[in-house]
Amino acid sequence: MIFATAIAFSFQQSFGNFTIPLFVALVISYMLKDRIKELMRFYFAHKLGSKYYDNKINISIKDSPIGWSKEGVDFISETKIPQEVNKLRDNSSWFEMENKINDEKILLYRKRVRIDRDKLEKNSKYILSGIHDVMRFHINRFTHKMDNPKVPLFVLDKDNNIATIKGNKVYVINIIMQFQYEEKIDYKIFKVVCNRSGILKIEETNS
Repeated sequence: MIFATAIAFSFQQSFGNFTIPLFVALVISYMLKDRIKELMRFYFAHKLGSKYYDNKINISIKDSPIGWSKEGVDFISETKIPQEVNKLRDNSSWFEMENKINDEKILLYRKRVRIDRDKLEKNSKYILSGIHDVMRFHINRFTHKMDNPKVPLFVLDKDNNIATIKGNKVYVINIIMQFQYEEKIDYKIFKVVCNRSGILKIEETNS
């Protein structure tokens, strides 16, 4: 906004008010403003993403703060996936063929939680070994844009004539969760099979 305002003032001094050059300058400056904002968002998301988060929540018991929670989410390319995570992904030939056709999208969600142990124990009458953090992942926005659950497929019948049958159109969402506490790292892998009607099956695989 500062960039667009500065351009407007400079052109106003040169060409005056309500002139065609001023109008063109205002349009271009606002276009460049949006482009600069997008480039800055890209820089902070990809270059400084490991240090900055989208949202921060303070955790407290009654009025006593005991810690905080930070969250960040963004789309990333396959080249930015850590090597250990790539090994856990399903690299079967079927998925490789599907990804070449539909271009797999990778969504990175990061969450960092810090709890002060001393403050936590001072504000509780009971011995606490930790906290429960529930993450809710809604797929409504995904299923809303999915294809019909039933799609026509063409096959040959016993007389070698072309026949039409109904096939199930399903989508697979692979979820790889990394849990890290100090130097200890653990992984959980889930495969969600769904269509436009909702979730059909959830499988947990061994990491």
